[in-house]
Amino acid sequence: MCKKINSICLKTFKHKAGFAQTAINSIFHLKEGYNIFNIEDRQLQLHTKNLNDRINRDDLLGESTKIRLQQFQNWLWTDKSMFDKDLVYKVKDNFNLNAMIISKAKKKLIVWESTNKGKSIVTIPSGGRYTIKQLWGDLEYEEQLLNKGLRENEIMFIEQIMNLNFKDILNWHHIQTTRPKRGRPPGWYTYIDQRKSYIINIIQDKLKNYYIHNLNTFNNLTKKHISTKKLWIAYKENNELIIGKEYKKGKQVTNKKNIQKMKHYNIVTTNLEPTSVLVPCESCEINTRENNNECVYRLDRDKEDKIEIPVVYSKTLASNTLTKSFKNRIRMDVKDLYRAADIMENFEENQENNTNNIPLNIIDEEDIRRENKYHEIQKWINCENKDIRELIYIKEKLKKRKQVKVYTDGSLETTLTENIMGFGWVIPEVKNYERLTFRGNIKNFPSLTRAELMAIFTALIVMPTRSKVIIYTDSACAIQNMKIIIKQINTREIWTKNKNPVILQMINDIVKEKKLKIICYKVKAHSGDKYDEIADSLAKIPGFIEGISNNFFEDTTISLNYNNIKDQSFIPLWKSTPIETPIKDAIKEINRFKSMLNFKYQERFKHIMTNTKCREIDWGLTFKTKHPSKITSDITNREDSNKRSFALKLLCEELPTLSKRYVHEPNLYSSSSCILCDESVEEDNIHIFTCKRKGDLDPIKDLTNKFKEILTKKIKKEESNIDIKIIKKAINEIDILNYSYEKDYTLSKNYSDLSFFDIIKGFIPNILVTKVKKICRNKKVKANKIIIDVLEEFQKILKQTWKERCDKVIEWEIKNGITNKDKRMKQIRNEVGTKISVDKMPNTRKGNLYTSKTIVEKVNFKSKQKQKEKDLEFFTNETFLNTFTYKLFDSDLSSSVVLLVWHKYDEIVRIVASLRESFEECAIQPHRYTLQDEIDKGTICLYANKSDPKELFAVLHNLDEEY
Repeated sequence: MCKKINSICLKTFKHKAGFAQTAINSIFHLKEGYNIFNIEDRQLQLHTKNLNDRINRDDLLGESTKIRLQQFQNWLWTDKSMFDKDLVYKVKDNFNLNAMIISKAKKKLIVWESTNKGKSIVTIPSGGRYTIKQLWGDLEYEEQLLNKGLRENEIMFIEQIMNLNFKDILNWHHIQTTRPKRGRPPGWYTYIDQRKSYIINIIQDKLKNYYIHNLNTFNNLTKKHISTKKLWIAYKENNELIIGKEYKKGKQVTNKKNIQKMKHYNIVTTNLEPTSVLVPCESCEINTRENNNECVYRLDRDKEDKIEIPVVYSKTLASNTLTKSFKNRIRMDVKDLYRAADIMENFEENQENNTNNIPLNIIDEEDIRRENKYHEIQKWINCENKDIRELIYIKEKLKKRKQVKVYTDGSLETTLTENIMGFGWVIPEVKNYERLTFRGNIKNFPSLTRAELMAIFTALIVMPTRSKVIIYTDSACAIQNMKIIIKQINTREIWTKNKNPVILQMINDIVKEKKLKIICYKVKAHSGDKYDEIADSLAKIPGFIEGISNNFFEDTTISLNYNNIKDQSFIPLWKSTPIETPIKDAIKEINRFKSMLNFKYQERFKHIMTNTKCREIDWGLTFKTKHPSKITSDITNREDSNKRSFALKLLCEELPTLSKRYVHEPNLYSSSSCILCDESVEEDNIHIFTCKRKGDLDPIKDLTNKFKEILTKKIKKEESNIDIKIIKKAINEIDILNYSYEKDYTLSKNYSDLSFFDIIKGFIPNILVTKVKKICRNKKVKANKIIIDVLEEFQKILKQTWKERCDKVIEWEIKNGITNKDKRMKQIRNEVGTKISVDKMPNTRKGNLYTSKTIVEKVNFKSKQKQKEKDLEFFTNETFLNTFTYKLFDSDLSSSVVLLVWHKYDEIVRIVASLRESFEECAIQPHRYTLQDEIDKGTICLYANKSDPKELFAVLHNLDEEY
């Protein structure tokens, strides 16, 4: 349904925006394009948000959701949780909405993990190690596994159908299930029974390493059987097996001595062989009643060697016995029952012997206290032992205080491999002017606020119960987040509206558990406050990573123990990491990357998506120039819409040229050659502006000069103090705008660098942005405005050229009898009047202009799809976990990258010159370098292809220290 709605919406929008119906959909879903919602993606955002809320509620809505989840878990009938990321299943429409949402979220690598509170909400069968489904796989059993029959009989594991020592398969009537009636054996059991000897060898080989002495503990010793209304128990006493049924008669009185009454039963024998039939004992020496026909005895409820046994009232024969009437029958082999009783008896004796051999002084009370202290810290965080000991020491120092002041701070450092957050805090003026300090590192979802909150959280761990905590921090965002905890706002809002919900929830839990009173004060950063400066120095990451390995901070980071969160049953995870943003925003970000990759991986962009060209384009500014006004404006403007439409069509090669018309209407157009040229050249998007129109003038040279004139005029308008000659000289230094001879657009696609053809399409080169910024004295906002204005005016010239071409093509179509009605027709008629469908696929033509898809193209398409999935995972990982690896679009992992940050532009130029010399000395040729300016800092990015990363860093170490 979502796909149908998407199709209808896009069809309507394409028509209104002036696009062909064959235009690529990613233009319209792209945020930088028309930003239309993909209905399916939007649905997933809302459903995952609602599901995350419902499964963590404790009201009626939450309970009904959990019942639905358990219902689907039972329907799956597997030993894996439905939340397991490796469990793939298909859900029928309208069968279970919750399961459908979870399945869709898994495709985005988002799963839910239960906390300690939620572990008992969705239960799965357990106890066995080898499922029947796994057996089918080992046997290569092609017949579909019938989960329904297994589910109804509550059979999942092979251990359920095996005897105690795995040497034989149980009789169908001995298999322990909750079904009171036993029909004939099902097909799967018959299949196993017919190949008993072969299958038993496979089972024993699989299970020999799982069970001690190869004994089936699942079936006879540990599983609780509820085959009847009352409990049947067996135990061994004086080498005799005693079997009893729970005795409940009349008003039951709770026995304070923890004793239960049992009615004694004896096993019927035939020819000195025990059968499965049980009959009541009339009287024996264990009877505690006098002058009564019933034999009743007393049993300790805590008796260790007793075992529950499956007994059912039935006339179905469970062994070779003569009676066929209704009797109580044991549903297991009696020999196994004796063997199980022996095992339990020996186990109890071994336990007593082990207990007697333990010295009385082996348990040290100090060790118990130390372990409890460790547990109090590990309940909240996972870290190294030295950090735990440090926190325990601080906690001991503060245990008698009623009020504690603490200064906290956080930092965010970018290394060559990843982002690391550091945090620290200091508690001033303890005893004898002693300061208590602590610092640590934290990874994933990097932000200064997250580092500040982690500093506050670790400080609260050591605070005494019922104390007043005064927090001083220079982060206004951290204080704003702490107000949610202080004002005791509903914790559901933490997970729907706030970033860092996991750490905020844990702060909320620790404040409630310790009954702390929190007061936060804002301190101005670097204002000379003594303790704020100490906290700031603690938060900074010590040292600098000198290599490219990302394990520099391994075993030094502190992570949250989110399993102990109290108010949440399930936590959403991204690749085993808790999502520290609202889940709706997380999926929205994933879908944004998906749309971007779908756009960039179009076949038409393959020449622009190379390593070099992709780095040379300012993508943000490129897309910004396509929208003259805010696209979400409520006021519509036809002129504004036409500008946007032309710019996007030109960028995406969607202009209705003859090359496109010929593909879609081969019955109307005999060829795709330009009608304005003497030469038979294909008319594509760029040929419109390179066409000489049967003249001698080169139109590209004219367009280049016009672009320079517009750029000069706009810069002079914004920077009137700069001499016009200086501006022209700086513009002439841009190689991409220097045009001295005719260039072939087809050959330019293979160039390693961008060309002026790419500017015509609408791509903004980094070198152009950098040069304009330099002219404008590094004023980034002003430089961006100039470029946007230049592109807008330049596209007016291009549109005028396109309009002139369209007028001439319309005249040619009228002469050839091609009308608008003919263009809109989807089918044509032959002379007889029979309808003939027009083939919409590209035809094979002379010159190999259009060819059908070959096997090689299909293989390339599949490999491209796989690469898209990898890149989607990578870029999403960059957003959420922010692990910098500088992977590029075509995944050229042989490229090595060096990133340096400097403040002054002049210094950047000098460093680049030094680096060039150093690379030449080391015989490493940088493929390309670019100058950028990010966050008011100059940045040098050097990309050296096919070189050893260690050599690159050797080059850097040879430079002066100031670099």
